[in-house]
Amino acid sequence: MAEVSKVNKLKLPTRDLKAWLKGRQGWNHNDWLALLRDLRGKGYGVLTDVQEGRESIGKYLEANRSK
Repeated sequence: MAEVSKVNKLKLPTRDLKAWLKGRQGWNHNDWLALLRDLRGKGYGVLTDVQEGRESIGKYLEANRSK
């Protein structure tokens, strides 16, 4: 339960996510896993290592992807 409350308090790494989205029309599962590894390496493990955090990242990407 503590991990979920940490996710709710953290801000998404929007700068990193915007940079990742730039020029992409879409992504596949391997791209997604690579993004999660990259974010984890940058200290966002609290987001990448729990389902709620991954869902928040995914929702952000879907909402901000190039149409």
